[in-house]
Amino acid sequence: MDRCPEVLTEGTGLTYGSLMTQPKKDDVRTFTREELAEELVTLGDIAAMLGRPYDTVSKWRDRHADFPAPVAETIRARIYIRSEIVKWLEKTGRLPQQMT
Repeated sequence: MDRCPEVLTEGTGLTYGSLMTQPKKDDVRTFTREELAEELVTLGDIAAMLGRPYDTVSKWRDRHADFPAPVAETIRARIYIRSEIVKWLEKTGRLPQQMT
């Protein structure tokens, strides 16, 4: 397994307490550190970004098979790519006008 020493605990294969999974080859993306910091969001971040309750965003994830898949998981949250979430919101008519 490839390791990222800034994220993984040395020698454990754990990312913030959860096992890191191997990405699929076509699922690998490249970002600079700054872009990555802006691109990684949780459901709570998405809810805050939209001004919607967390439960609403959580229900979208649970009820819509085309909701973007998380790219990572920690003990406390699933991590998503912001641009994929925005595309999904646009496609489903849920993106607020002020964000377009």
